[in-house]
Amino acid sequence: MGRFRLAALRFIKERLSRLTVGTVAVLILFGIPKMFGATQFWHRVFAWSAPQLWKFLGTPLGYFAVLACGLVVIWLDQARITKALHGRNGRKHHDITTLQGRTLKLRDDLQDFLNTLGPRPRVELTSEQRPRDFIEAGYKTVGPWLNKITYGYELRFAATVRRTYLEFAEQSLLPMNYVLNESLKNEEDIQQIIERLKTLAEKAGTSNVS
Repeated sequence: MGRFRLAALRFIKERLSRLTVGTVAVLILFGIPKMFGATQFWHRVFAWSAPQLWKFLGTPLGYFAVLACGLVVIWLDQARITKALHGRNGRKHHDITTLQGRTLKLRDDLQDFLNTLGPRPRVELTSEQRPRDFIEAGYKTVGPWLNKITYGYELRFAATVRRTYLEFAEQSLLPMNYVLNESLKNEEDIQQIIERLKTLAEKAGTSNVS
């Protein structure tokens, strides 16, 4: 009997944890009225609540409540519009069906990659250190960062950057000083690629290429 009771409690807890706001709203609006007869239930609710609500709205607190609700609705609508235009991180969504949109998205992704890595670690040589110790410290500290920026770029972005350059070259929009196979040594190299992608995106916008 104890096991059955525990199993029943777990079942009820699991079902309740799956309830959403919409489910609860449906139960309140349709489930409870169905138990008492929907027409009579809502008739009694409105017959009692409508005069009380009208009386409340005529008070200073009621005016404040209406104003607050209006401001909340405006704020929610503005938040929805902002999210649709700029996304969660405040950036504008790009139309990746266009060359300009793909280029801007690649630029943003590269900037996120660079921001995640952070600046190149610094290793200070002290008077107590031997040159060999300094080299070993640099290898342990800077080495992993160099691996992430070099191989991370090659793994995630190199092919896409090259393809983007080729797309612009096909449209005769790629400047002569843009290298198809970009080699990286530090974060300044990626920042240069980001600036070049921004310039290319502007070219795509003014040239109306897709």
